[in-house]
Amino acid sequence: AAAKLVEIDRVPALVGALSSGVTFAVSSITIANEVVQISPASTSPAITDLDDNDFVYRTCVSDAFQGVVNARQAAELLGFKRASVIYVNNAYGKGLAEVFKKAFEERGGKVLAMVPYEEGKPSYRGEIEAAIKGNPEVLQVIAYPVDGNKMLVQAVEGGYEGKYIFPDGMKGEAVAAGPASQYLEGSFGTAPGPLESKGAEQFEADYIAKYGKSTVPFRGESYDAVALIALAIQRTGPDFLKMSRAEQGRAIRDNLRAVANPPGVEVTYNEFVKALGLARAGADINYQGIAGPVTIDENGDMSEGGIEVWFITAGKVITVRTYPVKG
Repeated sequence: AAAKLVEIDRVPALVGALSSGVTFAVSSITIANEVVQISPASTSPAITDLDDNDFVYRTCVSDAFQGVVNARQAAELLGFKRASVIYVNNAYGKGLAEVFKKAFEERGGKVLAMVPYEEGKPSYRGEIEAAIKGNPEVLQVIAYPVDGNKMLVQAVEGGYEGKYIFPDGMKGEAVAAGPASQYLEGSFGTAPGPLESKGAEQFEADYIAKYGKSTVPFRGESYDAVALIALAIQRTGPDFLKMSRAEQGRAIRDNLRAVANPPGVEVTYNEFVKALGLARAGADINYQGIAGPVTIDENGDMSEGGIEVWFITAGKVITVRTYPVKG
């Protein structure tokens, strides 16, 4: 799909992908063709170090933040000393597992096992056995719901009686109300989450009016990615449509920080028409996103954002609070 968009449809910018592994795969096409790629949901720390000629960005915070908050909750607030990690064997899973291990052990904990798994297997009993060997107090499950639910059931069947912690990939009622729900009461997790934003409340109301209530994550970050591309195009000026595709991609890239970062004119979701006018006039804009400030650092990452802490009760996911984080 990405190859068609880039090579046949000749688009100068893409929003996506969701998975970090897919973002890496797509970037091999977009970077070579000077196409801007903005992911609203790819959180792997490895994306920071991608040799991308400044063509790859994201509007979500890196797992370099999420893994630390996750470990801090486990070690400092809940007092766990022994943990094991089972993680999906891709860029997302590896990156988050490594950050969690380092942060947990810096806080006095010990990670007993780091067990990778491959997606789509009918059983994970071998991986679960390796992860729960040594009797960890808490098991970090870095997975997606289909495979994650299999693991949780098989962990219980294997005699594991400890607690669970999860990252964003396991957030949602597919897990909280899934086949192992009775064993997850009080389990907690983390996920990139919105900071207080002037436009967030109106965005949510508009979204519900159009599509209905939803727990789909990264909605705000997806909107922010589209908004940044639109503002960057407007700031390029009326000659944008006369440019070659490569020139358009470079123009979007070269204008992104000018429409996102301070010290430009602060605008929110509620003022997007105003923002477009400012961009057309060539003004610098400090766009305030749905999920909080959208400040792009030298690596194309968000330099600040929020990590929410949530827990499971009665088959529901309840957000406790959102911690501001800054690089």
